[in-house]
Amino acid sequence: MLKYRLMFGNGNGNSPELDKHKRLYSHLQFSPVKNFTFTLGFDYVSRPKLLSRIPGPFDYEYPNDDLNFTLFAGYREKQRVSAGIEAFYGIRQNGEQQRNLDGHSYSVALSLFGTWYFSPKVAIAARYDYFDPLTSQSGDNRSLYLLSLNWYPAIGVIFSPNVVIETFESLTDGTSIKTAITPRLTFYYAMN
Repeated sequence: MLKYRLMFGNGNGNSPELDKHKRLYSHLQFSPVKNFTFTLGFDYVSRPKLLSRIPGPFDYEYPNDDLNFTLFAGYREKQRVSAGIEAFYGIRQNGEQQRNLDGHSYSVALSLFGTWYFSPKVAIAARYDYFDPLTSQSGDNRSLYLLSLNWYPAIGVIFSPNVVIETFESLTDGTSIKTAITPRLTFYYAMN
């Protein structure tokens, strides 16, 4: 089965429209069989142009738009197992101008996740996220690990003791950032 979504919006969420710039969202989903899903996404974000003043009578404008690409693959058997992987690649046109450099800036992200059900009432879930907001720069990427035990005492109710571990790349000056470990107890309910 093939599904698609296309949306044109102002990119401001629930805020009023204040500029002429817009956003285009697109999403193509393919499910060759019931349990597998593959998705390709593309977002275009119109942003104000960068103005470069040089000696002489001319000013140059450079595009500063965002182009974001996503790719997802997932598998699910209800109340048995689910797993997925999602990758993100972002381009900011002439984004390096903010650091007085030439060229575009690039960001990447990767997410792996899964859930395994021991029974209809007990499951474990794990997730790994990697994010590098500026691939041309060192000292800014991070990784997040999440591990949880999920208990479903009733339909729509989840108790989940879990731990989140976040690691950070050392800064360019050699300063290391301490790993953050956060134990949590999450309670979730959905009213049907």
